[in-house]
Amino acid sequence: MKDIPMAILKFSASAVAAQIAHARSCSTFLPNWNGPIDKPALILIVGNGVHLRSNGIDGSTTRIVTTEQSDPSFAFANGINPFRDSDWMVQRQMAFRDLTG
Repeated sequence: MKDIPMAILKFSASAVAAQIAHARSCSTFLPNWNGPIDKPALILIVGNGVHLRSNGIDGSTTRIVTTEQSDPSFAFANGINPFRDSDWMVQRQMAFRDLTG
């Protein structure tokens, strides 16, 4: 089997800290593939850019986790932000090929 190099993603520390703070401030959380979650966490989304977001639900947004939508307040990976980087799709494909989710 051929070795596939692992992408190293970099994020703004303050943006990640904001997502962690949001997750910790919530008492309900988005479920994962295995079912309900009862602890704060971050979710890595690969889709419209690559970003980390809180799994917390607090009623401040109607957005759900999706690869089709993203919020500029999420912690985007450096160089893979559709709101800032004109070549974000190329960078995403270099890191994740055709994988999304």
